[in-house]
Amino acid sequence: MATGVKLACNLLLGGMMELFSESLVLAGRAGVAPAAMLEIFAASALAAPMYQAKGETLARRDFTPNFFLRNMLKDMDLALSAGKQLGVELPGTRAVRGAYAAASEHGLAERDYSAVFQWLEQSAARGAVP
Repeated sequence: MATGVKLACNLLLGGMMELFSESLVLAGRAGVAPAAMLEIFAASALAAPMYQAKGETLARRDFTPNFFLRNMLKDMDLALSAGKQLGVELPGTRAVRGAYAAASEHGLAERDYSAVFQWLEQSAARGAVP
């Protein structure tokens, strides 16, 4: 049961970070500064301690690892494997896993899992749709 709890928590944490990153990159491309988005999140139903803490590190482009991106990718794989074994569809996890895999393939595996933001931002700068 402890493994199930750990995987469920990391699945949610990984998904939150990936979509948080997407929202910041999308807003940034639309001309909205990350600091403005962080203020909006903090003053709305989207307020979450993880967004506040990681939002500050993303704004500084600080990807010093607290939890390696490679480990988040591993946990996504373990969650997908557990889902298959338990007969649970995890389509969102497959999508999020793809973003972490692409970030890892672009040399970000040894950075914090929040470096998925860096990969998304670089992809947007190149005009590539991930």
